[in-house]
Amino acid sequence: MHEAVCGLEDWAPAAPSDVTSACGAIAQRCRATIAAAEATIERFDRQATDIVGLVRRWEAMAPALRALVERVYWLLDGWDHVVALWTVGRDGAEARLVDTVQEMRRILPRLPRSEAPAAQVGRAVPGDGSRRLSAMRDWRTGLPDFELARRVEQVRAAVR
Repeated sequence: MHEAVCGLEDWAPAAPSDVTSACGAIAQRCRATIAAAEATIERFDRQATDIVGLVRRWEAMAPALRALVERVYWLLDGWDHVVALWTVGRDGAEARLVDTVQEMRRILPRLPRSEAPAAQVGRAVPGDGSRRLSAMRDWRTGLPDFELARRVEQVRAAVR
């Protein structure tokens, strides 16, 4: 994620003005997600520092440690596809990069209010709208978007 956000921030100044703000917002949300995941991992590390004590108290500690691991998984869920989009699209022409950023903006995972820095609470990524749709649906009509599904599968295949 670090590599993708750095690449996005490096390209943003040269990007067309209509996607520059989206680049910044995507990078900001990515960094906030990384910070939340790192803070959770640090909490896990603090609790797992004393291995002997951890093994002795395993019955009591296991649920808390499991919850921390699941929290990291939950925070990072969906980012693999966003990073894959950037990885596949970053070497293309400018028009392809613009399309890639717009696609990233559409599928960007939301950071819960409880995890967002105070400055970000209530702020949306430009153009991400307030309406929620099921996966693979056209944002305008709500109907299945077969073209989007095809593009998602192409990205998945390219990353594998």
